[in-house]
Amino acid sequence: MPEYSNSQLGKFEGTRYACKGVIDRLMLAPDGAFEIHDYKTGAGLPVQAELDKDRQLALYQIGVQKPWPEAREVRLVWHLAAFDMEMRSARTPEANSTVLLTSRN
Repeated sequence: MPEYSNSQLGKFEGTRYACKGVIDRLMLAPDGAFEIHDYKTGAGLPVQAELDKDRQLALYQIGVQKPWPEAREVRLVWHLAAFDMEMRSARTPEANSTVLLTSRN
């Protein structure tokens, strides 16, 4: 998906903040869902509840869905290198609205 690989997240509507991030990997799954992959090399193993509240990939999702409205379903995927495992999460539009509100402070 080279057309999706160099995304700037841009300015968030209603804020004075702009956000620029580098997505490790953005892919289109066979079922048509977009997947945002992040590779972590740290020694800590997060619990699912932490990932479900993680702001980094939630902001990436917002940044992906802005220029590509066809990205209706987005999966967030963490690759935890130290544990040779993968963990996943997903966000609703309502949850991402909360991320934007709390990121303003």
